[in-house]
Order: sequence, then C-alpha cells, then structure tokens
Amino acid sequence: MDCAICLFDVDGVLVKPGGYRAAVKATMEYFLSRIGVKHDIFSDEIPVLFEALGVTSEWDMLPISLALVLEAVCSAAPPERALQSLLDVMDWAKGKRIDIQVDLKKEIGKLSPCFLGAEIPSEAVLRSVLSGNGERPLPHLSISLVEELFENTRSVEGSWITRVFQNYVLGSADFQEVYRIERLFESESFLKVHDQLLLDPFLYRRLCKEKQGGNLCFAAYTARPSLPPKEIETEMLGYSPEAEQGLLLVDPELMPLIGYGRLAYLAQQMHVKTDTLLKPAPLQALAALAAAVTEMEYPSLIWALDVFARFSEGKVSSLAAKDEDGIAHQLQRKFSLHVFEDSSIGITAGRRAADLLNRDGFEVDFHAWGIATEGEKQQALLNAGAKVFPDVDSAVLAAFSWTA
Repeated sequence: MDCAICLFDVDGVLVKPGGYRAAVKATMEYFLSRIGVKHDIFSDEIPVLFEALGVTSEWDMLPISLALVLEAVCSAAPPERALQSLLDVMDWAKGKRIDIQVDLKKEIGKLSPCFLGAEIPSEAVLRSVLSGNGERPLPHLSISLVEELFENTRSVEGSWITRVFQNYVLGSADFQEVYRIERLFESESFLKVHDQLLLDPFLYRRLCKEKQGGNLCFAAYTARPSLPPKEIETEMLGYSPEAEQGLLLVDPELMPLIGYGRLAYLAQQMHVKTDTLLKPAPLQALAALAAAVTEMEYPSLIWALDVFARFSEGKVSSLAAKDEDGIAHQLQRKFSLHVFEDSSIGITAGRRAADLLNRDGFEVDFHAWGIATEGEKQQALLNAGAKVFPDVDSAVLAAFSWTA
C-alpha cells in the first residue's frame, strides 16, 4: 500500500471558524455604527460568497465590503466635499440618519472581476481604481479614502480595519501582547469563545493510529496567522498564534503546521510578500506535505521553495543550494496526496503541488475532498475537481473506505 499524505485546512474543515465569523460581523458593526448605517446590510452569507470567489482572508473581505457600503452611502447622499479618510467619513456622517439599500452580494459579484485570482484581492481592487482604464470602480470614493481602505490590509499598524478585527479575534490582552501596541477596546478572544471542533475525536485517534502504523501522515495548512516555524527562535512580535489555537481543539500535541506565520518568516528571507506563497500557489502545499512526513517545518519550507523555484522559470529564487535535511529522501517516490478543503483555492494548491512533483520524478496520485454545505461553495469545489461532502468526518471515511 502506498503511503497516504493528508493535508487538512483548518477553518471550515478541522474547526468551525465561529470566532472569525463573529469578529467579521463585530468589525463591520464597529464601522457601520459610526457612519450611521444599519448593521443588517452585512449578512452571514457574505463571507460564504467571498470564499466561493476564492477570497479566504477576512483582511480582504472587510475592506471590500466596507468600501461597497461607503460607495452606496456617497452615491445615495453625496457629501458636499470629497471625504478623504474613514475618520473624515465618520465626522461627516455624525448626526445624520443614513438609510441606504444595498445588496452587498450583488455588488461584490459586480466588483469581483477586479480581484478574482489575485494574490491579495484588496490590493487588486486598489490597482483597478488607480489604473484609469475604463469605468472606475467605486467612483464616489476619493482616491485617498480608497488607498486607506486597501493599501495596508496585512498590517495591524497600517490598517484601522485590520486593527479592529485583530482586537476582536485575539481579545484585547493577547492583541496588546502580540503586536505591542495599545488595545483599541476591551474584548474577549472571539477565537477562544466561538471556535468549535469539527473533526470527530474518535476519527482523529484513528488517523493517529494509522500514522503510527506507517500507512498515512498528515499536516494542517492554512491561511490563519501563526507563529514562525517551530525550529526558529525569534521574537513573537507580529506573529499571532491563531492557527495554533485552532489546532489545540484537535490535539494538544499539535500536528505539523504550515500557516501564515511560517510562510511570513520564509517570505521575509526572500524579500517577497507572504501572500505570493499562500495557496493557490503550490509552495504552501509542498511544504505541508513534506512537514507531514518529516515533522520538520522550516526544512520543509526550504525544500518546497527549492522545488518551486526549479519550475518557476526564474521567477522565484531558492534559498537552499542542496537538500541538507534529506527531505526528498524521506518522501516515498510514489504516494497519494489527499487534500481536505472548504475552499477551491486550497484544492488548486494541492493539485499544483502534485503536478510539480510528478514533473520532478515522483508518482503522486492526487485526491481532492471538498467540505461544504452552502451551494456556492459546493459548486466552486466541484468546479475545482473535488468530491464534496457536508463535513470532514464523512470525507475522511470516504477517502479511506472506512466505516463509521
């Protein structure tokens, strides 16, 4: 029997991301209340739509949604002067009763050509606004306001929206400890309060037993912020252990993990943006499958970068002259790769990783297992070539022909 390597996304697969969903809603309410707009404009369906469109980061969902609301506000009640910032918008709206009707799902769909397939969707929207080609998106918003909304979405220091969101996500105490900046307000950690385990503990123990028997191995790979690779000792500043918090619900020992912080550490050495390495790029999946086998995270990242660089036609530089940790020798030449995802971009990343390894002399049999109950996400997963299941338990049972 060939070894099976399993990659599990965290949110929507191993963990129900109640904390992120609650933090997204609270962040939108934080800003909508300050501009006098009803909170029900932003529904629970909005994050689901974004994920179906390949936008998995709340750091993109929030500024895009807020920009569309502000566009509707300035279109329905044109201000007497150009509003240059979020604070300017709030000062102008103070005391006003702003009653707008906006179908956010429809408006997101109309704006989606600006960001579909982009590494950082918020920056792609900004580029579309600044390009001057054709009809300008968000025509009622000033350039300086658009820049504030979309320019620094990955920076807690540079984005008011991201700062509010992370204050809710981590809670005020952890927010201040992680980022070493003053909390915006008192808050409990939404992740600790609202996240829930999705993978059945009995099934996880069975996966561990199969791992001990040498039949399979597994790792988590996620866009959740995380600490740097476990082998690296560095200051925690800016590295938020959100992926680790999620995985603690699954196993206090923690499975191997390739999260945002692991990639951010590598990206810093490469002098590139972290999001260029995230799924749907294959590097994250390559590193995760190597970490699943070797349980080494930083060496797996370096090996994955080397594989990726050799097939990138000079677009990416390798940091490793040779595979000093023998990652390639620890991988069987023939194995099956199973990706359990609730987003199509994770499926795409796994498939691209398998294709690269097949070009590199491996024999990888790729299997895509989609987890979704919402129609839009199900269709996106089907379009990506995944078999779709309502929960991770049924997907795992089907993947290995196990009985419950």
